[in-house]
Amino acid sequence: MSFITHECAIVIHNERGMKMSNEKALTLGAKIRSLRVAKGLTQGELTKGEITAGLISQIESDRVAPSRRVITLLATQLGVNPDELMSEVVNRSLQMQKLKEARELLQTGSGEPAADMLEELRRVPVAYVPEMELNLELARAKELMGRLDDAARLYSLVESHAFVTNDCQLGANCMSRQGELHVGQGRISLALYCFKRALSFASALNAPPATALYVIRKNIIICSYRLGNISAALTYATEAYGELKHTSHRTELAEICHILAVLHVGSGNREQALAFSMDAVNMYRSLGMDAQHIDAKMNYAIVLREVGDHESALALLPEIIVEYYAQSRNGATANAWTERAACELLANRLEDASRSLERALAIAVPESIEHAEVLRVMGLIQTALEQPEPAITAFERALAILLPKGLIATGQVVLEQLAPLYELLGNSEQAIASYSRIGDLRAQIEQQRWAAHVLA
Repeated sequence: MSFITHECAIVIHNERGMKMSNEKALTLGAKIRSLRVAKGLTQGELTKGEITAGLISQIESDRVAPSRRVITLLATQLGVNPDELMSEVVNRSLQMQKLKEARELLQTGSGEPAADMLEELRRVPVAYVPEMELNLELARAKELMGRLDDAARLYSLVESHAFVTNDCQLGANCMSRQGELHVGQGRISLALYCFKRALSFASALNAPPATALYVIRKNIIICSYRLGNISAALTYATEAYGELKHTSHRTELAEICHILAVLHVGSGNREQALAFSMDAVNMYRSLGMDAQHIDAKMNYAIVLREVGDHESALALLPEIIVEYYAQSRNGATANAWTERAACELLANRLEDASRSLERALAIAVPESIEHAEVLRVMGLIQTALEQPEPAITAFERALAILLPKGLIATGQVVLEQLAPLYELLGNSEQAIASYSRIGDLRAQIEQQRWAAHVLA
């Protein structure tokens, strides 16, 4: 908390300029401002043109720390000892360093030690870190500590303050972090609302950074996609592409091309999907970003399979698998083997598909999304081999992973593949239950879409 007094606080100095009153502790900026006002000087008059009024304004609002030369000039005009002002410069520097260290701890996932440092900053008698900025960082620390209710309360305080004070930067940061919190808890509708609010705040900034807007839009796209609203996701992705197309932000442009390829597949636009996918491959290659380049090639293979050209996808996948092995990326390698199995299944090469899936299963992390995809394709292969019972087992195991992770749309697809198998075995009770679960998931998706619409 900041203990800055009002500008009208009475400050009494003796002939040497030493402070005699027992007024509340002032920050450096507030102290300079009070002394200046007491002498009846404007910001422009304070240093007789040696320092600009703009710099004085930034110093008085504690946005910048003055150099020793500037401190000496100010002290001379204000009639105080330069050391009295310089000590506050040091104090400010120490607090900013502690804030930096706390943020570094948060980036490494160390919530408790970061929270301790932030609480220390809250207790200092002269605060240079704004209270709401501390609350924002402390909320993240509470998240990492598993105290989600405390985090939500702090985020709410910061959001209200940003709205009332029209602090758009603080508001954008706060709403983005709230969105990330809701995503982690599987509350996608609330996350979407938060990211849209973040975009509104960020768009109101004077010359907002294109990359900052892009990150928020990307989160909106992902949430919309997870809610099954491909049309909305495509709208935001197209806007992001338009903003980035004529900028120097090539990495972000390559990524949005990658995303647009996926969305155009979902909307059935084959030509656009292939074009954007190849654009992403070429851009990442030109940027020398090897990991992203191979991911884009993998995405291109998936697009080829999705639009019906599984033979071309199969021709690409061996090279992709080799590159993933070279990068020691087990999850990505498992995905590539699973994709190869899916393509071999479409080519009716069932033995090859089974062998590819065995390789995927051997390296997929148990209970991961990659593992769930292996199980889903395994169920498809068993279905093609006319072995409904092992197919059912595979599909049910996939669902047990997907649904708790909030992957409702994919879970619905698996259930639609599962229900007919129960019918085939004459298990009408399980078939009805599966169709009922499909209805429940559809209703859940529609409810989330409606909630997102209402919140927006």
